[in-house]
Amino acid sequence: MGYLNFSSGAGEPKFLHQINELYRSLEAQGPQEDSLPQFCEWLSATIERLQAAGGPFAEPHQALAVLDLLQNKLLPAYREFHRNLLFHQEEAQLWRPFFVGLAFEAILLQGAPWDESDRIVSGALAHLNDYVGYRPVATLASGDTAEPYPHEFVRPLPLYIRGSGVQVGRYEKLIQLALEILQNTDEEILARAWFDLDRLEEIAIDSRAYDFDHPVNRRPNYHFGLWDPRQISNSGYYCRFVLQQITLDALISRCEWENCPEGTTSEDRWKDAAAVLAGTILMASGTSGDGPGRHDSTVTLSSLLPHIASYRDDFYQQLLEHAEAGYGERLREEAQRYHQPFGAARQYLNHELARRRALQMQRVHLAHLFARLGFPESAKLQADSVRVASARMLTEIYCRLTSGHDAIDEDQLERVVEDLSACEHLMYDAIECGALVDPWNVVGFAANFSLFPALENTVHDWRVDELIELVEQVLDLCARAWSEAAAVDNAKLEQHFSEQLSRLAEWWDKFATASVEDVKRLVAKEIEVSANLVAGALNAWHKAGAAAGDIAFWRMFVDQFDSSKAFQLVIEALLDHGDTVASMALMMQWVSQKDRTPLEEGDHSFRRLAFRWLATVEHEQQEQQIDSWSQVVKFFAFL
Repeated sequence: MGYLNFSSGAGEPKFLHQINELYRSLEAQGPQEDSLPQFCEWLSATIERLQAAGGPFAEPHQALAVLDLLQNKLLPAYREFHRNLLFHQEEAQLWRPFFVGLAFEAILLQGAPWDESDRIVSGALAHLNDYVGYRPVATLASGDTAEPYPHEFVRPLPLYIRGSGVQVGRYEKLIQLALEILQNTDEEILARAWFDLDRLEEIAIDSRAYDFDHPVNRRPNYHFGLWDPRQISNSGYYCRFVLQQITLDALISRCEWENCPEGTTSEDRWKDAAAVLAGTILMASGTSGDGPGRHDSTVTLSSLLPHIASYRDDFYQQLLEHAEAGYGERLREEAQRYHQPFGAARQYLNHELARRRALQMQRVHLAHLFARLGFPESAKLQADSVRVASARMLTEIYCRLTSGHDAIDEDQLERVVEDLSACEHLMYDAIECGALVDPWNVVGFAANFSLFPALENTVHDWRVDELIELVEQVLDLCARAWSEAAAVDNAKLEQHFSEQLSRLAEWWDKFATASVEDVKRLVAKEIEVSANLVAGALNAWHKAGAAAGDIAFWRMFVDQFDSSKAFQLVIEALLDHGDTVASMALMMQWVSQKDRTPLEEGDHSFRRLAFRWLATVEHEQQEQQIDSWSQVVKFFAFL
């Protein structure tokens, strides 16, 4: 209580330890979900009791203000700030004792006056959000660095803090056992892994959902954890080790009684899990190195991995040799059967991670498929089941894109306004929280992702292709909506869509992605210019009476169509209105100037439009009970 009322926010391990023990007491009496409310209620009652008793706590203004700021301001603000990255986390998993203690410290660091809640919450969030993981930063031609966006940073959830102990809860036993194993590990093995317990100040878990589809997973041992590259001690070494929650959960799942085969105790499984966790920590430490200067550009993954494998094998062999009698006999028999020490637990972990990866790939693919087919509820159900921000946000954007095109088909342009606005904001939010690749990385890294300082350890960043395709689809929907608004002479919506397309084009083209080789060329300004030409022509067509088959009218505009995109937009608009005659004439004009206007350019395809034209003619024939064969013959004759 004294810390809350008199401290200025300096780190105090004893304070965190006391909160941890209070949580332990509360959770021994009730469910974890009630821990924070009960904790705050206990604090409030204690402050009131001490205030009534007089003495040093007669004026508990600071303690009461800090408690109110934590419960009613900072924690809700943290939740809202990370509504995309941490949507999958239950509050009971986030508001654990060490996190709550660090949140108190962050509030106190902002200082009085305590009624300036906006200032305090903003500063506390900036202080808490200090982790982004392995995230290469591009240096641009201007010399500036494309630093991560604020929403990419989170506060990893502490599991162990030096001087405070291991946090109570689901992971306590596993972390405690793993630390004991590391404390008893041969110093020579620890040195080879660049792991020193004396330098370890904190073990935490990454609270973000693990995305198997991110290129960082090509980095060896990343799913086991890493030294936080942004937390460096005064002696120049990394001091916070961050684990992946999915790895801990996989290890613990093997310890649950239903997964324990006959003849194996749960306690033995916990020992196995702790041994594997300790081993994977050492492997991940070897990849990270113990400080920013450990691995330079002369060190490659091909030279580093044999070194890691060597001390990993020595570590497990040492554990096997020192295992006590009964437990050791089982391990040695198991090693013979699985051809490696602790083989059952290690292979279980690898299989479980592979299973979860396959599940994510399957469900994300289904989510995107359902979204494109126009089944948003099914799409969101699949996306939410994998907990990954990129899957959920991309699925939502694809759902909106499909909804927008459906709205145009149904002559509901007002609905397109809402869908396009949602697409735009979702896209910006996804980039700013890391769910989509930072566009500056396209030109900054030439659409590659660096796995390690050595140049040879670079892979193509497939998220770039995904982003370019997504941006193009948003631009195309906006251009189509603009054209349709012009075709029905809706000046208000025409202006709205033109301004939105102009804004999107200005935003996208500043990233200069078209200058990068080996990626799809997308210049948004070209789409805007084409859409403007088509919108003007369609609006004039409407004002001239919008007569179907008026080839003479389109002859006045055809010379302006100097891009595949322009032809596609106007032909699609005419087909939307059932004008097969004028659309055929424009398609033939497109064919006649194919040398300067390619028939296939990116997603702009004459072939696709030809199939759509044939489908429209067939539908017209069936609906009107007419013979359109002569029109089809003429179409192919002109070709």
